[in-house]
Formats: sequence, C-alpha cells, structure tokens
Amino acid sequence: MNLIIKYFSITKAFSDGINLYFKNLKLFLPITTIVGAVTLLILWATVPHPQLPYFNFESIFHKVRTTHTFYYSFSPSLKPGHVIGLILLPIYKAFMINFCLKIYDNTNNNNLSFYDFMNLDFDIFSYLIARLRYLFTSLAGILLLIIPGLVWIPRYYFSNYFIVDRKVLVGESFAASSVLAYGVKRKIWLFILIKGFLFNLFFIGLAPLTRLLVYLVLYVPFSILSKISIYRQLLTPKQIV
Repeated sequence: MNLIIKYFSITKAFSDGINLYFKNLKLFLPITTIVGAVTLLILWATVPHPQLPYFNFESIFHKVRTTHTFYYSFSPSLKPGHVIGLILLPIYKAFMINFCLKIYDNTNNNNLSFYDFMNLDFDIFSYLIARLRYLFTSLAGILLLIIPGLVWIPRYYFSNYFIVDRKVLVGESFAASSVLAYGVKRKIWLFILIKGFLFNLFFIGLAPLTRLLVYLVLYVPFSILSKISIYRQLLTPKQIV
C-alpha cells in the first residue's frame, strides 16, 4: 500500500529564500531600490522637516521615529506609516509574491525582467480582500478565544498564494489553504515563530528609517521566497511505498 504524507522542511525553506534572493539579486535590487525611493518620497512629502538650506538629517530621523514608520501602531490620525503599511505595503507584497513565484518556478533559467514584476496575471482586488479577510479572521480568533486564532492563522496562511498562483476566488483560496495546512499547522506555526525571531534579531539596533528600507529591500523578498518554498513542498506530497 502506498502512503501519501504531507511534509515540508523549514531548513529548506530558509535555504531556498536565501539562495534564490542572492541568485536573483540583480533583479531584486532595481525593484526594491525603486520601492525604497518611493517610500522615502512619501516620508519626505508627509513628515515635517526643516526648510532648506538648514536641513538636518537627525531631525528628519527623529520625526520618522515619532510617526511610527511601520503600520503596527493604531492611532486615530493618519500618519505616513499608516499610508505605507495599510495601502502600499500590501500592494507591494502582491507584486512581489507574483514575481517570486515566477522566480521559484523558473527551472529553465529563463531571463526574467522588471516587466515580469509589473505583469500581474491575477485579480489584485481579490488578493487585497483575501488579505483583509485573513487579518480580520486571525484577529477575531485571538480576541474572542485564543485557541481559534492559533488554529486559523496557520490554516489560512496560504490563502493569498492560491489567489496569485491558481487564480481562484477568495472563498476557494481559504478552502484550499485549509486543506493544504491540514496536519502541519504546528509546523507552520514553528516556521512563523522562527521567521519572526529572525526578523527581530536582524533589525535590532537599526534606526526606524533604516529598518523600513531593509525590510522592503531584503526581508520581504526573503520571507516570501521562504514561504513559497513551503507552499510548493506541501503541494507536492511525499509518497511512501
């Protein structure tokens, strides 16, 4: 009797993320440089700073610190960090997931370019809706009872990836992610925790503005490539004879 099991290696996931990022560094650098420049432009336009010619870099860094560059802060007022985090970051990740899937599946070593990054062949609105649904579902599970949140976070972890990769509807993506994560939720949680630990370890001591740029340029592509590795491993179950 043939036994089919689902399995993935966290070590392989991180290894794939590092290797594919640096192997395709010439592709990532122009893209992430443009994204970083746009981010700085938004901060420049929205964060108060001294008038030229009396511009003071330390002052702008202080302003960025006090406006919470990342979007994990909640405030009634709209700040530059909220604009970047709530609007631009999800869109950037949608483009990056699409691009990283092409890189991961590029077994024939075809030449990819900036056009492949910009060429979206999925419904980005479905992606954004699924992302919001995942965030609200996870948050509701944690706020109502801790246990549902701990189950729902890994269960629907790959919902966005099914929309980008398989072009399915939002409801179908959540159902497919639930099936994919069945039996490996605890290991997915382990991957999430290790990734979060590496994130905090890597960014210790960095100024907020530097942290944001490194996050966009390095961490987002690496994180997505690692997650794609797990996604592809789970889609290819192992067969034991």
